[in-house]
Amino acid sequence: MGVHSPRIDELAIRKLRAQEPELAREWDDMQEAHRLYLALQRKQEKEKKTWEHEQLSRGGLRLGFSQTTG
Repeated sequence: MGVHSPRIDELAIRKLRAQEPELAREWDDMQEAHRLYLALQRKQEKEKKTWEHEQLSRGGLRLGFSQTTG
C-alpha cells in the first residue's frame, strides 16, 4: 500500500480484496481504464498544441477576419 495510507486502511483494503476478489479486480480495471483515458487526453492535447505551434511557425494558421475586396 501507499506510504501515506494509515495502517487500518491498508488492512481493510487487504481484507476486502481477499473476501471480494472480483470486486477488487473490477475496481482495478476501472482505475486502469481511467488512467489510460487521461493519458490519451494528455497525448491528444500535446499533439494539438504541437500542430498549432507548427501552423503558427509556418504562418498557416490565421486568426481574425479575412478582408475581401469588392
